[in-house]
Amino acid sequence: SLLVAALSIATYENAATNTDVDANRQRRKRTKAYLRRQHTRMTTPRFRPAAFSKERLTNGELVEQHPLGTGSFGSVVAVADALTGAKCAVKQLGRRPLSGRTRQHALNAANHLRALAHPCITAYFGSFVHDGVVHIAMELCDGGSLDAWLDRQSGRRLTADVVLDCFVQVSAALRHVHRHKILHRDAKASNASPR
Repeated sequence: SLLVAALSIATYENAATNTDVDANRQRRKRTKAYLRRQHTRMTTPRFRPAAFSKERLTNGELVEQHPLGTGSFGSVVAVADALTGAKCAVKQLGRRPLSGRTRQHALNAANHLRALAHPCITAYFGSFVHDGVVHIAMELCDGGSLDAWLDRQSGRRLTADVVLDCFVQVSAALRHVHRHKILHRDAKASNASPR
């Protein structure tokens, strides 16, 4: 798994290149400072949660811009506020008919997202059902997935600091999710976004 590999690489490079305990403390301090900066950035999202509603979508005040991806249950599209230009990502579940149980499962997942405010977790803006499709608005992560970012590195060796930063962010997010008694069930590089 990616997390095990990241930990193994970070541990190996730490042992091989940096045995100084003070350097490890400095790295942890930098990581904590980075997470504090990210928390500040994440707690003031550009897209206002109040801007996401069924009425604004049907009135044309929220405009679909371009697709971001597709999955087995639906798709993700970039949506812009026509008044402010602020953007968010909207998961649209149910382009093909969803059973009542699956629809309720999607709405429950959206309600769980509402409780998960954390700098390493994508911000949740709102959700509703319109014409049988569940819409879930979330922060737009422009950097793509961790999986795509790793592919773009095209064989370049990652430093221990980079691997450790990725590992800490993913671990902090999963820890926060688990503290809320939620099991992610789909933790993988394509579901993580580098910051």
